Amino acid sequence: LKVALSIRREKYDMVVDLRGDLLTILPMAFWGIPRRVARASRGGAFALTDMVPPPAKSRCHEVDRTLDVAAFLGAKSDDRHLDIKAPPEAIRHVFTLFADHSLNPARTILLSPGTQWRWRMWPIEKFSELVIKLQRWQLSVAVIGGIQDVSVADSILRYGELPGVNLAGKLSLVELLAAFRISAGFISVESGPAQLAVASGAYGVVLFGPGEQECFGPLSDRIGVIQYPCSLHPCYQRGDCRRPNDWCMDRISVEEVIMELTERLPILKELDNNDSPA
Repeated sequence: LKVALSIRREKYDMVVDLRGDLLTILPMAFWGIPRRVARASRGGAFALTDMVPPPAKSRCHEVDRTLDVAAFLGAKSDDRHLDIKAPPEAIRHVFTLFADHSLNPARTILLSPGTQWRWRMWPIEKFSELVIKLQRWQLSVAVIGGIQDVSVADSILRYGELPGVNLAGKLSLVELLAAFRISAGFISVESGPAQLAVASGAYGVVLFGPGEQECFGPLSDRIGVIQYPCSLHPCYQRGDCRRPNDWCMDRISVEEVIMELTERLPILKELDNNDSPA
C-alpha cells in the first residue's frame, strides 16, 4: 500500500503493463494514471484505457507478446534478442564475492534448483550427482537462488566430493545477472533466474518440466533445453502431480545434462573427451 500511494503521488501520464494479468492491471486504476495500456489476456480489460489486441497463435512466445505491446505504442521491432547489462558495481561485487569463496569465475558453474512450483524442480539427488561429476572435471560449483532455496542448496552440496558454495539468498537480482555474465555456465530449472541467464548472454542448460517451452523457453543458441512432456502437457500443476510415476522432470538424466553442457559450454568443448566425468 505504501508503494502504491507513492506511485499515485507521482501523477504519471501513462502506465504500461506487460503481464496482462488482472492482479497487475487493477493497481493501475487505483494509481489514477490517465492512460493505462496492457494486453488483458487474463482479465482486467475494464480497468484499461487502451487494450492491446490478442496476439496471433503464431506469436505464442512471451517475447513476441511483449513486442506486440511495444508495437501497439509505436515502437515496432522484430528483434527478439534479450540483453540486460549488469551494472559495473554489481559485477565488481560478484567478482569480490567469488574471490572470497575461492571461486574462479572462468571455471565456476552456477546451479539454480529453485522454483515456485514443486513439480518444476529436478530431484535433489540428481543435482547432487551432477555436482560430483562437474567437480571431477575440476570445475567449481555454486548454488544460487532466493533465501527460500538455502536448505535445498545445502542438501545438494552435502554429497559433493569437494566443497561447493551456497550463494542462495546472497545475491540481488542485478548481482545474479552479473554472476551469470562472468561464470563459465549454468544449469537451471524453468524459473526467473533462467530468464536472467538468457538476458545475460550466459551459456548453459535449462531443464524444462511441465511448462510450455514454445512460449517461455530461452531464445538463445547458447542455451540447451531438455524436456520430456507427458501426456498432460502443457501442465500447470500446483498440487499433486497426476502422473507421479511418469513425472517429466524425473525422466531427465544426469548423463543427458552432461552431454548438453558439453555441446554448449566453451570451457567443456576445450576438454578432451577422455576427461569426461560422464
